[in-house]
Amino acid sequence: GAGAMATVCKARQLSLDRIVAIKVLPKKYSNNPQFIDRFYAEGKAAAKLNHPNIVQAIDVGKAGETHYFVMEFVEGETVYEHMTGHGPYEEEHALQIALEVAKALSHAHGAGFIHRDVKPKNIMITKDGVTKLADMGLARAVSDREAAEAEAGKAFGTPYYISPEQIRGELDVDSRVDIYGLGATLYHM
Repeated sequence: GAGAMATVCKARQLSLDRIVAIKVLPKKYSNNPQFIDRFYAEGKAAAKLNHPNIVQAIDVGKAGETHYFVMEFVEGETVYEHMTGHGPYEEEHALQIALEVAKALSHAHGAGFIHRDVKPKNIMITKDGVTKLADMGLARAVSDREAAEAEAGKAFGTPYYISPEQIRGELDVDSRVDIYGLGATLYHM
């Protein structure tokens, strides 16, 4: 699949003989230090998190001029894909998904990270019904003052799910932005 910021490929990791997902930074962003830094920050943030409801990070690096991020391959669909094809979830099912995302966020927050882009497209449901929070692309450490100052005055996130303080580009955002995104997602579900 391909999004605005990257292309994701399904691949086989030869050394461990398993299927993985590889996110590749498009060439048009390969000369932009801000995009490269954000790409590596995603890999590093995800690597610090080990939780059954978070897509597992495996590796991040560069091969030739190509920047890549290897992660767990999740067989299933996003909440967004499900709603597009089937409409809203039943209340009980929506609450179960939200609870599993809340557990993932609690783990991330406990490790000092905020996701900042909780939305239906970033929540995967496996074939076995396990919820996985994906795309740590905007994640950063709450304590990363330098990143916060560099982002001051800029809105990062997705419009329908972004918190008011993110829209305003406030400097001191915290875990409450993720709770807001989860609430908007639950409402949408």
